Amino acid sequence: MNFEEFFTGIILPLIVIPNEFLVYSAVRGEEAILIVEVIVIAGEIITVFLGKMITKKRLRIQVNKGLILTPIMIALMTFFPPLSSPSYLFILPAGIVGGVCEEIVYRGYMISDNTSVFVQGVLWGFLHIFDGIYFFLWTILIGIILGFIAKKYGILPTMTIHVISNVLRIIL
Repeated sequence: MNFEEFFTGIILPLIVIPNEFLVYSAVRGEEAILIVEVIVIAGEIITVFLGKMITKKRLRIQVNKGLILTPIMIALMTFFPPLSSPSYLFILPAGIVGGVCEEIVYRGYMISDNTSVFVQGVLWGFLHIFDGIYFFLWTILIGIILGFIAKKYGILPTMTIHVISNVLRIIL
């Protein structure tokens, strides 16, 4: 893993986490969630563009047999652990954008060797720190599994898994 890949992985948490903390400490309820979702969407889109400029990587987005893993991974990501807060349909755009952008950043731009698979899993986990310690740890594990899938098959399977899982977690 080189410095550019690592730096790309910390951009999103550096943009999102301090802003989430500020919003959650100043605003309560659905309004806070809506503001944070806008921050997350903007941060993820900015990070995709910055990551592309920093790493200069081309992404492998192709249909392949890695999509066979989709149902198993969706089940793991959607139902374990259960959502800790009520579902809100207005965060659906953030779930979709998040699934695509996080896969581009963490599994597309960051992965170059086996070490980077573990590092991106941990950094992706930190992005979800406000969801509770159990979800944070679960996210690290899932991130590492998705990292190995992306390393072998590219990011289309992981994007598909991530987006469908996010949507199901929101609507269920």
